[in-house]
Amino acid sequence: MKNILLAFLATAYICIAIAAPAYGNGNGSDAEAPSGTEPGAEELYKSVFRRGLHMKTRKRILREVIRKHPDSRWTDDALWMLGRIAEMQGDRARAIMWRRRLIEDFPKPVLENFSTEQVPYRTSSIPGILRLVETTGYGFAHDSDTVYSFNPVPFSVHYELGVAYQEMGYYELAENEYRRALRHIAPEGVLRGIIGARMESLGRVMGTTAERNL
Repeated sequence: MKNILLAFLATAYICIAIAAPAYGNGNGSDAEAPSGTEPGAEELYKSVFRRGLHMKTRKRILREVIRKHPDSRWTDDALWMLGRIAEMQGDRARAIMWRRRLIEDFPKPVLENFSTEQVPYRTSSIPGILRLVETTGYGFAHDSDTVYSFNPVPFSVHYELGVAYQEMGYYELAENEYRRALRHIAPEGVLRGIIGARMESLGRVMGTTAERNL
């Protein structure tokens, strides 16, 4: 079962890699960013997705959202997008950097509906994670005695950081991220099985039992 689940995520990542060049190669024309009066966070953020913008311009505007509107509800979206775009462009170091900042500044980030309609989100692992959770009936997470709807964003950020660290050979960092991912999911279910398989593989490499106390 664990092998099937890992294969599911592996397939999702392959799909991401195939779809990435359509958005992430930065070969568009360099149309100008919004001008005139100073735009608010929402206007500035949404301007990133106008047709014709060069990728460098898109990334500059996203950084501008973060710099000018650090407390906006669009700031975590901008941080997530920068991490996702870096992943799509094969820039692992920047993907890690932006994801680390996202999860440090916004421990439970929530993406706006507008963001979930864009190519970077639609080609990410999150839609597949949501489908997997919904079909298995584990679309919730526990916090003490309260039950919350499942938010896939913090789970996926920690999981993807864990995978990146594991592939780079930073096994203790990977283990820490997998444990953080566990905090955002139900006490049982398919996602916990996926994390369990990752922890077991870490344990074999590290010569320990990293999968203990899942």
